[in-house]
Amino acid sequence: MSPKPYDVSSEDLAKINFDDYELPLHDKKSLGEIKKKLKNKGYKKIEDVESHQEFIEDLTNKLRAVIQNERSMGKTNWELERQVDEMQSLYFQLEELRKQMVKE
Repeated sequence: MSPKPYDVSSEDLAKINFDDYELPLHDKKSLGEIKKKLKNKGYKKIEDVESHQEFIEDLTNKLRAVIQNERSMGKTNWELERQVDEMQSLYFQLEELRKQMVKE
């Protein structure tokens, strides 16, 4: 931190706001439940699939904003980028399932 408490550098701001941003535990658990339900073929209603797709899309957009903010401060959070990739993959798996459900 800067020697003067009110003289905060942009690097200090980055540390305060963006360092080690991690997906909240409840979101991690929700994603785990979605993966488990998908693996166990637990989806019976198309509305559930679409609801979970919307959740993943909102969460992905939130993480992309965090990633952009961190990049603008010169930081790279590879873990968040990996998580975004995993969420995109999960979204597309749900999309394939949704398409199959529409055909039936």
